[in-house]
Amino acid sequence: MSENSKYNEIFEKNSQEMGLGVDVYIRILKTSIPQIKEDLIKLPSAIENEDFTSIAAIAHRIKGTYRNLLLNDIADLAQKIDEAAKSNDKQLITRIAADTQSMSLKLQELCDALDN
Repeated sequence: MSENSKYNEIFEKNSQEMGLGVDVYIRILKTSIPQIKEDLIKLPSAIENEDFTSIAAIAHRIKGTYRNLLLNDIADLAQKIDEAAKSNDKQLITRIAADTQSMSLKLQELCDALDN
């Protein structure tokens, strides 16, 4: 199964669970992407600077947005980052930084699916 068809199935399933048409669900999703992209640009710098407050705020925003849209794979990664930041554990943040890469890749897959 291609990434696009995988996401199309997810969009259909999620929109049905939310009681929305697929077109409305996708429109809502598309409006969230610019802010999330901006957040994902800021996140590595916050991690490098050990700005735990900013890390937690960014991750919390991403988590909330994608939980509301039932995109739990992205939301789960953001939750791990959020929890690590709230613990103020530098070593944990360093290990979890790889999850930001994962989140960026998943977001890019999502954007690619929306563009097709």
